Amino acid sequence: MRVLIIRFSSFGDIFQALVVPAELRRQWKVEHLAWLTRADFAELLRGQDQIDEVIAFDRRSSLGDLIRLSWKLGEQFDTVYDAHSNLRSLIVRSVIKVRWLFGAQFQNKVFVRSKERIRRFLFFKLRLEALPSPYKGAESYLWPLFGTEARKLDQVAWHPSKLNATFVNWQEAAAGPIVALAPSAAWPNKRWPTERWSELTKRLIASRSDLRFALLGGPDDGFLNTIADALGEKRVFNGVGRLTLTESASLLSGCQLLIANDTGLLHVADRLQMPLIAIIGPTAFGYPSGPLAKVAEVPRSELSCKPCSKDGRDACRNPEKLKCLNEVSVAHVAKLALESLA
Repeated sequence: MRVLIIRFSSFGDIFQALVVPAELRRQWKVEHLAWLTRADFAELLRGQDQIDEVIAFDRRSSLGDLIRLSWKLGEQFDTVYDAHSNLRSLIVRSVIKVRWLFGAQFQNKVFVRSKERIRRFLFFKLRLEALPSPYKGAESYLWPLFGTEARKLDQVAWHPSKLNATFVNWQEAAAGPIVALAPSAAWPNKRWPTERWSELTKRLIASRSDLRFALLGGPDDGFLNTIADALGEKRVFNGVGRLTLTESASLLSGCQLLIANDTGLLHVADRLQMPLIAIIGPTAFGYPSGPLAKVAEVPRSELSCKPCSKDGRDACRNPEKLKCLNEVSVAHVAKLALESLA
């Protein structure tokens, strides 16, 4: 069996979908497994044990380029799993099926991970229990292939790239556990207030004076520099806007704990099954599944409007704006963090 997985993006979804190759090899006789992804995410997948080939597609390429690539893929693979289910992946799997028809390969199979739009509408708009709660994204990538029964997800042996040299020098300059912080997120409504992160570091240091922090964020997250400025260079490694996605993901291997909003690095840590604290606000699909994961949130039973969004892009509907995040206390997150470090 020659299997092609299609997942073009995004950072967090790619890591959640990493449970698929290992499970496929465990349950099917896979001769060759390839992953079609966007060129800017390909580096995350190269050199991983369960993936034989990474096929990179530049999103700036033309429709003709995509069709020609898809036709070629139809000649190489007999099983396709569309784990993205967007327009681009629809084109890929449709062209592949046409190629199979030309070759009279009627036994070949296509699996699709549905966006479940109807169930989402019932869940978010009508408040019906149409989706599992909590919804663990990593598990959902296995449902189209193996059904929805509960299963234990194994650690994904994702091999980090070489650690950033500046971080290594800072790491070796002193002893003590390193807590990675990911206070940003793609959508502002997923972000625990910035001042809470500063309060959290102070509270943690008061309990563990040897703690250090690695602050992670992208080029647009300069607002996080206030956290780094308050801690000082010896106490914090400031990686905001200075690391690639692969470097940020790899850096977690040098840390003892991650505290994060519902964002991509949360899912990296979850698949590595390292200790993590997930701060979950209005979203429904960001829950971790690893055995060392803890969740800090206001329970749904205490907040009728939660969850109100799949990814945080929707406007808050509560008269008390972002009550779901604002009522997650610093004391609670610090308690969970200290338990994890212990």
